[in-house]
Amino acid sequence: MSDSLTLLLLSDIHCSGARRFTFGRMIGESRTAAELRDPLTALLDSFKGRADFAFIAGDTTDHGLEEEYDGFLSIINGYDPAWFCIVPGNHDISNVNSPNLREITVPRFKNRMRALLPPGELDSDEYFPWVRDLGRGFAALGLDSTQERTAAGRIGPRQLERVRDFLKGDGFRNHHKIILLHHDVTGGSDYFSGFEIPYGNGLTDNEEFLALLAGHARHGGGRGLTVITGHTHHKRLDTDTMPGVNFVNTPSFGSRFEHDFSAIEITRHGRIRDLFPDAAPARVRRFKTLGRFFVPRMKT
Repeated sequence: MSDSLTLLLLSDIHCSGARRFTFGRMIGESRTAAELRDPLTALLDSFKGRADFAFIAGDTTDHGLEEEYDGFLSIINGYDPAWFCIVPGNHDISNVNSPNLREITVPRFKNRMRALLPPGELDSDEYFPWVRDLGRGFAALGLDSTQERTAAGRIGPRQLERVRDFLKGDGFRNHHKIILLHHDVTGGSDYFSGFEIPYGNGLTDNEEFLALLAGHARHGGGRGLTVITGHTHHKRLDTDTMPGVNFVNTPSFGSRFEHDFSAIEITRHGRIRDLFPDAAPARVRRFKTLGRFFVPRMKT
């Protein structure tokens, strides 16, 4: 039996409505289902049989609208739903420009993404975090880090307690643990190439979360831990900030100006390998470098 897992990582797909004008579409940070269909299908097809799972770290839709879910789901309709692991992002749940509140957007996400979520109480606010045994000595936990009407994130006391149980409990004592959430935990989450009212973008309770991770890194029995996030639209693999913990930030598939995706291989003991370290073409790297001088700091 293999002691490694190969993951295709997607985030910030920002599937927008067919006739809906958005600033994100104008600057190339979101696309309609028709525009996404060919490139996303080509990517998924290329990893079918190669990646054990496809992880989606939030912002699958641009405004959490029914038509946007319809468009995205029509693209992935031919793939095994069990192949996917998914969590919501601020654009799915709490985009500050959305007229809908969490009492509408949370049930909508859970019900529209029902096939992609592990069995749980979809009608309950207690659904997140979900826990899933991935096999081969790996287990995953998915968090909802979104808040009402803000791009900033928060895990909250109840989910933090569940994180503690996941890390310290007996159920997955000998597993390599993967935590999937939308908001970046350690990186510079104030630089974006998108646009949003500036309510902030970071994870407001990241210190409590990082303390739990540090405790596991010290006493985790050498099995390791990987945290997968999105939100910043930028690709990053960080194995230095906290020894024993891999922090992977997933780029935006909706963006025309960045890496489209990431793919990693992880061993049960935590060794990680970026399968496409140079995925971005030279023109994209030049745009990203120049953008730091010409694009103001924005929120998404």
